[in-house]
Amino acid sequence: MDFALKVVLSFLVGGAYVSGVIWLSEHLGSRVGGAVAGLPSTILVGLAFIDITEGTAATRSAVKIVPLIFTAALVYGLVFLIAARKFKGPRRSIKASLAATIAWLAVVLPLKFVFENAAFLTICLVAALGLLAFRYFFRNFSTTLPKKIPLPRHIYDLRFIIGGTIIAAAVVAARVAGPVWGGVVASLPALLGTVFYFLNKSQGDKFLEGFIRRLPLSYISSFTFLVIIYQLLPHLSDPLSFLLAMAGALTYTLLLILYKRTAEQV
Repeated sequence: MDFALKVVLSFLVGGAYVSGVIWLSEHLGSRVGGAVAGLPSTILVGLAFIDITEGTAATRSAVKIVPLIFTAALVYGLVFLIAARKFKGPRRSIKASLAATIAWLAVVLPLKFVFENAAFLTICLVAALGLLAFRYFFRNFSTTLPKKIPLPRHIYDLRFIIGGTIIAAAVVAARVAGPVWGGVVASLPALLGTVFYFLNKSQGDKFLEGFIRRLPLSYISSFTFLVIIYQLLPHLSDPLSFLLAMAGALTYTLLLILYKRTAEQV
């Protein structure tokens, strides 16, 4: 029953994430959409159910490797963008998704092998360096305003269903993977890849470039969540630890949105 509930909640969260991030990006621009994309939506659901079903120790074990996965996700975004521009034809977004997934696996598997038994502090330092490196690499990426394209209601419903189905399938796949791989699967860029796919089709690669540019700073939101939850779980109740960690992530995202808006007005 617990697992069935997890699948249902994952479907709802995944659908809300995909449709919400795309809607915000198309209506408010990549600044807001990109910032919200960094929130630990699926990570929250995945870790919460690991905590409920397997306990605090398993949750902290799952948390350890996840910060490094953000670097792999940024590799996914970069390869998707390059491939989307290289491939031609109506299926170029699908081909770009496949190429990006292969690149993601090529990065995440060695990371897991090398750092699986590393200290959490070491993992956090390496992950922080990765985010800073991609932030520097993406610094010259251009941004464009979203196109005003009226879409019928069923398109939004379809995005919700596809996003929810993808994350629910990932949860099922992680069922037999154990806590460490469960943490990896929780960070699988399936939802972000779905966002890339739809944004590339509706807004084009120039807009997607601006969206990807925002991600290194946006991922600090999830990074903050993971650091707080890892530190608090041994000392506070599990619900309070998750609540404070999510509050920290939301606070960072809000400040990021406000800072970027202020910087653009100067």
